[in-house]
Amino acid sequence: MKRSVIFSLTLSLLFGLSLLGCSGANDNKPKKDEIFQVVSFNLRNAKALAGSDSSSARSARAIEGDLNFLKILEDGSVISAIEIPENVTMNLASVEAIFQSPAGNDIVVLFNGQTDYYYTYEDGTQMWSGGWSQLLCIHPDGSFDDVLGWGSGKVIWLNREGYHNIIQFDARGNLYYICFQLEDPETGDGNYVFYQYNPETKVSTALTTPLSGSKYKDFNISKDGSHIFIEGEVSEYLGGGQFAKKEVFLEVVPVENPEASEKLVSNPDKYFDWTYDELTDALYVAEQQKSSISKYAGPDYTTGDLIKQDNTWYGALTATSDGIWAEADGENTYRLLDKERKYIAEKHALPAGYGFKNFLNSGPYLFVLADILEGDSENRTITDYHTLLKISADGSGEYSNIFAKVPEKDSIKIISWSASSDGSTVYFSGETESDFVSGKISTEDNGYTLISAKSKLTCIAAIDQNDEPEPVPDQDSEPEQSPDSGTDDEDDTNSEQDNE
Repeated sequence: MKRSVIFSLTLSLLFGLSLLGCSGANDNKPKKDEIFQVVSFNLRNAKALAGSDSSSARSARAIEGDLNFLKILEDGSVISAIEIPENVTMNLASVEAIFQSPAGNDIVVLFNGQTDYYYTYEDGTQMWSGGWSQLLCIHPDGSFDDVLGWGSGKVIWLNREGYHNIIQFDARGNLYYICFQLEDPETGDGNYVFYQYNPETKVSTALTTPLSGSKYKDFNISKDGSHIFIEGEVSEYLGGGQFAKKEVFLEVVPVENPEASEKLVSNPDKYFDWTYDELTDALYVAEQQKSSISKYAGPDYTTGDLIKQDNTWYGALTATSDGIWAEADGENTYRLLDKERKYIAEKHALPAGYGFKNFLNSGPYLFVLADILEGDSENRTITDYHTLLKISADGSGEYSNIFAKVPEKDSIKIISWSASSDGSTVYFSGETESDFVSGKISTEDNGYTLISAKSKLTCIAAIDQNDEPEPVPDQDSEPEQSPDSGTDDEDDTNSEQDNE
């Protein structure tokens, strides 16, 4: 079901061989296995990757399908991350989300549907020549694996909407994902299933048994990959497309023995929040109904130790190197536990006029995506616009606004944002009432660089690539170069021309 694509020929050689002696007769046309999956990826020198909405393009050149998946270079220029031969037509699905494996430079891309591409012969006829499903694992050399498997016969569908996490990795680079597996095409019935994908063996393994009425909403993985922590809900179908929520739960699932899963929390609604902390190898859970903050430590994570009785309704629990953070009341954040994971409930109010939306911890900083508010404290409304705030993860100091030097900073609706692993750079995409805007920000001095995308970026992700310098040819020999293409460096430096 899985297909691994390894390119052993250059594109020019591949097509040169396939078209030798072509006279238009079917016998001389390339066979399907000779041209199968000739598309490749080029992520070299990328500092971030992005998906774009081609319908918003500012120019005809920018609406080509290959530009729906882009790489962003150091100077903010943008070019396609996909290399497509001229005689191949691609129907590329939109990019929903982008992730990087912590075990290397592999990139996982979630699309909103299936992608197909077709080879066009000299006589104008076309033949399907490849495709992929919703989930790709892209390797640094440009080859890729189709995680779900194109055309597997059973519809397996991933949907990012409504999820906090839909993709996770363990320290070994194994990929975990939640999908909807269609069991009856006539009725549309199916179940949510949790899978592990091993990028070395290219095999997906179901880790949970599909349960009727259960839907998984969020999850995380223990640092050694031995346990999965899953938040889900159970609903009863009432008929007519209506469901009644019966239970919201948090359970721990041993990977080697999924049948031995155990529920840690069960409420009629979500009256709790939680986070997994790699540094202490423990789950931290705040339960509103019990007014409690508890710790569930490894190796089995099934025993809850009470840390503190606290009747504050905490949400968005987030683990950092210097504590466990949380949000409360919409306008205040707390360093709930300190570096030693002792209870301190240290309050850090957001600057006036901002409301909490979500956290992102990267490097020494904790970032907050904040709503811009209007009105006084008694008649406050949430606008459609956002800003980005930064504070040291140890809680020292106050929040600062890293959007300070961004033009139209008070009228941008942020669509997607991401930070480099060291916290030095934040990338964002957004839109104003009349246009779209994308940029990168240096968190040291709030320096702003415009990302020169010609269409709206629907998702953006900072990546860490171990780029190697171009090989230096022997002085006594001519460098090898494909006769129909320039060098990669030419492609990267001519980014503006590619997007005009």
